[in-house]
Amino acid sequence: MNKLHCEVCRTDRPGTEPVYGLEVRFSSGENVTFPCVSALPGDVRALCDRLEGEDFDCASLRDVVRDYLTELHLNALASNGVA
Repeated sequence: MNKLHCEVCRTDRPGTEPVYGLEVRFSSGENVTFPCVSALPGDVRALCDRLEGEDFDCASLRDVVRDYLTELHLNALASNGVA
């Protein structure tokens, strides 16, 4: 098994609002960072909560993060009456 531990990370860029990302540590010792997931830390925290303790390989994790970003985008469109 390759259990995950996740943390929210913050990226500050001069002249812009901070962006929040995801740092993932696998029980195997591998680390992966997704530095720019959302401008909202709560979005990233929700993703962390979904992933914490789950068993993924690195390739599958990338798919899960991509699917979550798609879900966020579609939810934003729907809340704005676009979708």
